[in-house]
Amino acid sequence: MINVVCVKAGTKYNSEFVNRLYRMVEKNLSLPFDFYCLTEDTTGIRKEVKIKDISEEIEEGLSGFWPKFLVFNPEIYDIPGETVFFDLDIIIQNNFDHFFKNIEKDKIKILHTGTNDVLLEYEINVGYYYETEVNSSVMVFNSNEMIEIYNYFINDMYSIMEKYKGVCRVLWNKYKYKLQYLKVFEDHYSLFFSNAEMQKIKDFDTFQIYIDVIGDTIYYVPNCTIALLNGKNDIWHKTEGQQLRSFFSDYYK
Repeated sequence: MINVVCVKAGTKYNSEFVNRLYRMVEKNLSLPFDFYCLTEDTTGIRKEVKIKDISEEIEEGLSGFWPKFLVFNPEIYDIPGETVFFDLDIIIQNNFDHFFKNIEKDKIKILHTGTNDVLLEYEINVGYYYETEVNSSVMVFNSNEMIEIYNYFINDMYSIMEKYKGVCRVLWNKYKYKLQYLKVFEDHYSLFFSNAEMQKIKDFDTFQIYIDVIGDTIYYVPNCTIALLNGKNDIWHKTEGQQLRSFFSDYYK
């Protein structure tokens, strides 16, 4: 049994993002799975989703993206084991059964994006002192083997949040030895950023498409498994993102 897990904390994402992710998983995973959502608000979430209430953790200050660390606790799963975490703002374009091949039991398969000059400049300006070359929008792991990471965070979460200012920075700076990498332009790509790893791919610019409403280009790689929506000031949520949502809507109908 595969565990699929997501986090919906706060008001940035509504229940449709959870339901949409469920539909994409259902279409693109042929292995049996349980689908979990860690949230304090179950309104509108489809009945097939197993809810794990995190209202107490949120009241204690674990907001935004920080509840991601809770997915490393094996006790939240009915059957701990092979697990994939997805951010709610990703698009699953193709079958991802292969994500679960050759998983070393104490490793995390994650997205290695390298550095991005735009993001790096922003992070320096706002005082982020710990760099990262990974993106935690997708993580594949054996939940039985992740209690060390969970305990490390839970036991000192306030100072960790203040020090690292991001889940990816914790994983990159503290647990780099546990990381394995999914393949860029095969397993994942970014719609908006030509990060360092994408730039290593020959002719990657041929995948650009101009979107009139946002007045900019995106990358579209239809044979790739996961499309990442990080960046562009959350345009996916805004009115001007309607054309973009329509472009990808067949993936999550």
